[in-house]
Parts: sequence; structure tokens; C-alpha cells
Amino acid sequence: MGVSKFNNYEVSYLRKEIMQAVKTLEKHAGIKIELGNIRFTENEFSTKMTVKRLDYAGEMTVCPVKEAKAARSIRVNHGATFHTGPVIGSLVDVLGIGEAKIIDFNSRASKVPFIVETTTGAKYRTSPMTIKAFL
Repeated sequence: MGVSKFNNYEVSYLRKEIMQAVKTLEKHAGIKIELGNIRFTENEFSTKMTVKRLDYAGEMTVCPVKEAKAARSIRVNHGATFHTGPVIGSLVDVLGIGEAKIIDFNSRASKVPFIVETTTGAKYRTSPMTIKAFL
């Protein structure tokens, strides 16, 4: 059965189907594919696709410059002895969120540069001051 027109239900269903279909490609090519917001009319839909490279352990590769900027932000706000290991990819306790993993650092966002992901998969932007502890 084909799609007669695109609506919220059809687009949500197709998004899930697309992500299911690309799982084998992700595994085969060693990449991570993410779809952005979907815009649609009755006749078409479009989305942004981001493809990220994975390292040999299956983790997303981290830019050394981005890691250094994230570590500097932690040192400036909490002191040099607060955390000494890698920042991006670390589990942290975030005020108001709980346990989360730092997945990215945006140096252009001066107030909320850290992007964290909870165990449920929800993503939040947070400031270095809301990070209570590294786990």
C-alpha cells in the first residue's frame, strides 16, 4: 500500500522505517546517521541528515580541539582538580537532570556549551556550572 499524502502519522512512520533501514549501513560503514527535523507538505517531505564517523571501538570520534576547549571550560568553572580525564564521552551528574553523558561541546554557545544525553535518550544543553560531578 502506497502513501496517498504525507501527514504527521505517515511522516513519523517513514522516519522510523528509514532509521531501521540505515542500521545495516551504519554497522557496515562504521558511521552514525542522524535525521534532523522533517518538513513536509502533502506531496513531499525533506530532512537534514548528519553522518558521523565512528572510531574502532564504535564510539564517535572526538575532535582534539573541541575536547581541549571542553576541558578548559570545566577547569575555569570548577578548578583544575575537579576532573582530569577526557570530558566528551564522560558520565556526569547534572543539576536538575541527573545522570547523563556529555556527547558534544559547542564553543560558540558561551552560556550552555555542553550537550548531554540522558539514559532515556533525551538531549539537553547545559552550562558547566550545572555539572555537579563526574561519575
